[in-house]
Amino acid sequence: MEGMDAMTMEEFHAWAAEMDEYIASFENESASHHGAVAPGGEHGPSVAQDSELIAAPQGGHSVQSSYEPQDFPPNFDPSFGWYFNTTSDSQPIASSSTAPTPALPTTMNTPSAYGAPVHGNASPAKYTRSQLVVEMPQYVRPPRGITITAEEILTFCPRWTVSPEVASRFQSNGITIGMAVDTQLKAINRLGDVNEKQKAINRMKQDFAQGGRLFFNCLKWKKQIAIDHGQDDDLTANDWHTRDEHAIANGIGLDGKTPGPQKNQWVDIPLSRSFTNVPLANFPTGRGRGTMTVCLEAIYHYPAHMQNTLTTADWGWIVESIKQSGNGIALVAAGPGQNLV
Repeated sequence: MEGMDAMTMEEFHAWAAEMDEYIASFENESASHHGAVAPGGEHGPSVAQDSELIAAPQGGHSVQSSYEPQDFPPNFDPSFGWYFNTTSDSQPIASSSTAPTPALPTTMNTPSAYGAPVHGNASPAKYTRSQLVVEMPQYVRPPRGITITAEEILTFCPRWTVSPEVASRFQSNGITIGMAVDTQLKAINRLGDVNEKQKAINRMKQDFAQGGRLFFNCLKWKKQIAIDHGQDDDLTANDWHTRDEHAIANGIGLDGKTPGPQKNQWVDIPLSRSFTNVPLANFPTGRGRGTMTVCLEAIYHYPAHMQNTLTTADWGWIVESIKQSGNGIALVAAGPGQNLV
């Protein structure tokens, strides 16, 4: 594993400016799975194994081929506006003390495409050392059918890098460990915390290496494998899988042994936990701000009882409500071929 020097503040600000100009992302409603390399490649699951990942025959979540909102209330009235008073692509929404209380999903916390929800108090992985992530389960259910920018991942749920798809996407698209860690720490105002930074670096190195090995089905990892694989244009969570699913499809685990039954599960937590340590002023802006950020901006201004009621099991309803209220964001590439998320 190559070494990495921590970025200086000047380098970080340059990186942040570059992200605003250079991040390219777009709505990809029919994104294809990128688990296998081109024919003749020596890394990645075979075509048969790839189909196993999609089918998830070992009890994992099933993967929808298209996005369908879950728990969408029939009496939904988009006119309540989700507390929105602006459609700016760079300014967060503002709170409205007179805004009506929005309708809630009628079947909240019911089983969805990912399988039955698991309460969000699941124990975090033992290898995790950083205090920044221990309060979040490994596999928090993501929103589907929308672009999720790298800045959103690193701001609201950096543990998503445990998914091999995310680890591979970041490395294929040129996001370094330094970029990822500094973006994560900046969101919670801990950029100058040397101790936490080193812990986050160690975790990110492990996620990049182990996720890459599982995604490309190889015994040793070099990030050049991901770079050679080419840019990853699937910026949705539609095809994210757990490490267990990849190991089972590959027929071999990270320890070189035949994998056992699947243990990893996507779990549900209150959506407000996504920004527990993230001030509103640090929410993504510019091209880093997508529909996921807009959803969380709305929830940020909800009364406390609603913040605690809405969970990641309700992502589908929330995303569709945001879209119908006219506040969804279709991210557009800054230029041809540009994609840093």
